[in-house]
Amino acid sequence: MKKISVIIPVYNNQQTLHKLYQRLVRVFTKIKQNYQIIFIDDGSQDQSYKKIQKICLKDKKISCIKLSKNFGQRFALMAGLKYATGDYLINIDADLQDPPEIIEKIFNELRKNNNVVLAARRSSSENIFKKLSSSIQHRILNYLIKNYPKEGFTVFGISKKVVQEIKDRGNNISLLQLEILNYGYNYKTIYYERDKRQIGKSQFNFTSRLNLAIEMITLTTFSLLRFCLFLGFFLLLASFGYIIFVIYTYFNVGTPFAGYSPIIIVSLFLGGLNIFMLGILAEYISVILRETRSYNKFNVQSFLNKPK
Repeated sequence: MKKISVIIPVYNNQQTLHKLYQRLVRVFTKIKQNYQIIFIDDGSQDQSYKKIQKICLKDKKISCIKLSKNFGQRFALMAGLKYATGDYLINIDADLQDPPEIIEKIFNELRKNNNVVLAARRSSSENIFKKLSSSIQHRILNYLIKNYPKEGFTVFGISKKVVQEIKDRGNNISLLQLEILNYGYNYKTIYYERDKRQIGKSQFNFTSRLNLAIEMITLTTFSLLRFCLFLGFFLLLASFGYIIFVIYTYFNVGTPFAGYSPIIIVSLFLGGLNIFMLGILAEYISVILRETRSYNKFNVQSFLNKPK
């Protein structure tokens, strides 16, 4: 029997945790699979950790990783992945907007030898502003990353093979959703309806969404730094073309005033060269940043029923 690890970042979700646990248990009872549920308490300031403690005392298949402070959902996911031991790994949010029952659909696709299954929202009950900003973000990423689904995704399932590749990569990962697309596996996309938030308030505000969008764009292969390099190279070529035009007009048409031609030639050449060199330096900086990112982006304070 295969074992499924479910990782759930938790930040101030005290009102939904018990209901979430009950629905998860019903799912695993239905599909008759061994399971491991890992809650990652990401520095919650409410009673979330106490709620998880009670669940862990009741069910030894439930584990909790308590982080020393709020590191953010992305890094909480990495903490869960590091300690997951299942044959398959599925992530889900703790706020019940993404229905736990979707796990059954993801598992059914994973056991068909799909290494990656993405769950995209067919529809959402969020307000118009959030829908619009999400749509813009996903369209930009779909343009920059060829295999990024146009609907975007946050919920996913991956095989143990992919989990191990991510673990072998070490700590040099900032965004798990992009990382699992970098390995080139064919993926299956399933769709679901996102439920309306019934309890609590979203912790993912406009600033968080903007910061995430900027980091997702800059972490892609075709990053803004790479764009600067291409732009600099294009402007350098364009400056050579215009320099030839200025030289031609100097000998055949004339110039507005004495010294015009050398001023324009020097300015165009140095301007294009500067932008091109800045693009090259930006590429070196991006390489240095990738190397220096290799450190734990989370700190574990304690465990409850430490995953085995």
